[in-house]
Amino acid sequence: MKYEQWSILIDECGVADSDIETVRQYHQEISMSVSETDNFLMFHNAGAFCCQLSNIILILYHFIFFHATDDLAIIMMHVFWMFALFCGLSVTTAGGIIINHYVSTYNECGLSA
Repeated sequence: MKYEQWSILIDECGVADSDIETVRQYHQEISMSVSETDNFLMFHNAGAFCCQLSNIILILYHFIFFHATDDLAIIMMHVFWMFALFCGLSVTTAGGIIINHYVSTYNECGLSA
């Protein structure tokens, strides 16, 4: 909505300037809260990806160089951890890709704040 249309609408509805200022302050508080949450989640997603990737590298290293164990329980435990880490890494990567796609599509449409 353009500024002229907005001011005409405000004049017709009889909205006070103090009400507009209150709404603006609420909007600013919500916007800052969302921004802080977004920064936290972005850092968390990157940290989770790095930790999962390093864990996979360590388990693969263990599989390659320390395979002297014949205990079936330990082998199954390592297989389970590898499977769980691959699933977690897939979810983390997919979440990052989906969010990146959504944000880039949102910005292409000219809807950025």
